[in-house]
Parts: sequence; structure tokens; C-alpha cells
Amino acid sequence: MSRRPRVPPPTLALLLLLGGLLLALAGCGFRLAGVSSWPQQEFPGYAIDSQLEGIDGEDFEETLRLALEAIGLEEDLRPAAQLELVALDARKIISALDATGQAVEFELQQRLRFRLLAMGERSPLLAVVAQRRLSFDPAIALAKQEEEAQIERALRAELAELMLLRVEAELRSLMAAPTTPR
Repeated sequence: MSRRPRVPPPTLALLLLLGGLLLALAGCGFRLAGVSSWPQQEFPGYAIDSQLEGIDGEDFEETLRLALEAIGLEEDLRPAAQLELVALDARKIISALDATGQAVEFELQQRLRFRLLAMGERSPLLAVVAQRRLSFDPAIALAKQEEEAQIERALRAELAELMLLRVEAELRSLMAAPTTPR
């Protein structure tokens, strides 16, 4: 019968270090960004006022509506919160060239500018940005185009989620702010 080497149990110092790290992160308000937790009791519905143009704007609006429905919200004619979509800018930047001068890597970037109107307040212009790098072999151009389209759809979904997280933070700060008589 052979004896396996015994692995020493975690030391008390290591456990204290990990515990201290967790307490420090929790104490400073750290939390992982997750799915938006929209304050539904105070803001049960929404409306979208869009100034976006073109197919990209329409696609983003649909993506945003699906994201709002996914967290249980419905469009409302008299909403407590209105999302004003001001501009959606898409950029494609060449990041790398091969030896022959052909582009082999791009950076796809989408930027959304918007405002929130809630509780009689209008937020300043807010912005969220999503970006991805796309590397490819120039000999496979059709595959690159399909991959680029998939990445653009993923960027729109990410922009919608980032926007909801930003709007949620704005709504919570409005609810926490003392109201002043007008």
C-alpha cells in the first residue's frame, strides 16, 4: 500500500486574506455588472422617442425593445420613463494590414447617444460604446462579411444592455435625490 503525499490544508493566513479581499470589495460597493434590474415598481413602462435613421437605427430600436421586454417591461402611452435615442454611430477602423497592403483586421465600433426623461427631469446627453476586433483571411471574403454582420448584431445587443444599465443607474439616482419644490 503506497501512501499519497498529503496536501496541507489551506492556511489560516490565506483564508483571512481572501476574506479580507471579499470584504474590501463588498465595502466599496463593487458588484459584477449583470442583467439590468430596472426599478419596475416606480417605472413600470417605457416609451422610446427615436431620432435614429436608417436600417441600423431600426435594428437597434428593435433590439432595445426586445431587451426591455426581456426584463418584463411594456411600451406605455403615458410612461414614467422615456428613452430619447439621439444618435447611433457605427465605425469600421482598419487595425492591421498584411504584407500586400490588404486589411486583415478591423475594429468595429458602435456608439449610442441618448437621454432619459423621468420624474420631470431630463438627463444630460449620455453615451455608451461597444467595440470588437475582427481578424480574417482576405481570401475568405464571404465568411468575413457574415462574421462582420454577426458581430454588428452582437454589438447592438451589447449597446442595448449597456444602455439599460446606464438608465437604471440614472433612475436610481433620480429616486435617491431629494426633490426640490418648483
